[in-house]
Amino acid sequence: MTLDADGMLWVAVWDGSVVRRYRPDGAVESEVRLPVSQPTSCAFGDADLGTLYITSARDELTAEELAAEPHAGGVFACRSGVVGRAAAEYAG
Repeated sequence: MTLDADGMLWVAVWDGSVVRRYRPDGAVESEVRLPVSQPTSCAFGDADLGTLYITSARDELTAEELAAEPHAGGVFACRSGVVGRAAAEYAG
């Protein structure tokens, strides 16, 4: 999961084929649908922190499931229309 500059929480939903953006009150603000069932994590990147990168897995998928999800285990990138927060540096 990661936070964006607006204070919204982005969560990769395992077995959900989605990354959800949550408001501070817990309501779902938006979703990024994915062609894979096992998204694992997400983070903002690029110089402007405007690209959302999403990793996925292929754990325990059957041959049939892998045939239906040829991109399982891949990394996805999308421009979500928002930017992420700069990483906090370790102070010591």
